[in-house]
Amino acid sequence: MSITRDTRPVDPIDQAQRIKLNDLAQALRSTHSTLLEIVKKEYESAHGAINGPFAYFQLVTGDPVFQWLRPLSGMMARLDDVLDNKRDLRPLDAESVKLEVEELFAFSEALEHFSSHFHARAKLEAEVKLRHTEVENALQNLID
Repeated sequence: MSITRDTRPVDPIDQAQRIKLNDLAQALRSTHSTLLEIVKKEYESAHGAINGPFAYFQLVTGDPVFQWLRPLSGMMARLDDVLDNKRDLRPLDAESVKLEVEELFAFSEALEHFSSHFHARAKLEAEVKLRHTEVENALQNLID
């Protein structure tokens, strides 16, 4: 079985768009990681130490304390799907991602559970505010 290489010429617009979307993906991952650490510390202060990575994984995926982070996790997965797609990106791809991320971080009824938790922590935690600024900068660069 031979592996064929994609010999299409690289589209500079597509490549630039992928770089910008990758920057956004990294900003979202950093935000998610920061929030997970904060919620983990809150959980441990209320319930004691978490017994290892498997127990932590079980909490993140199943415990109501971590449930509010799921919209962010889902957004990261959808963005990874866009980036993993082998076809050239369309301007609509970037615009769609931008709108979805903006809605995620806005105070909206549909995502009220996430936004209320996120903004409460952003007021209290300088690192969350910094991560949010990184996301906003990546969103701004996405359309420029």
